[in-house]
Amino acid sequence: MNSFTIAAATELKRNLRVNAVSPGLAADSADAIAHLFPGFNPVPMQKLVNAYLKSVEGVVTGQIIRVHE
Repeated sequence: MNSFTIAAATELKRNLRVNAVSPGLAADSADAIAHLFPGFNPVPMQKLVNAYLKSVEGVVTGQIIRVHE
């Protein structure tokens, strides 16, 4: 996914952008599925929302926005 995001961003025309959000374990889901992700620290949902907004409404392109607490 990382390589695709970077390559696609360089190929897009007309000021189109592409980014990817790479989230950690969402805190809202931790109670239900944390046992499936040993060693992962829950990330507050607001951090995940902010990363998504940055990818969609921001000015960056070709970025992998990592959200791991």
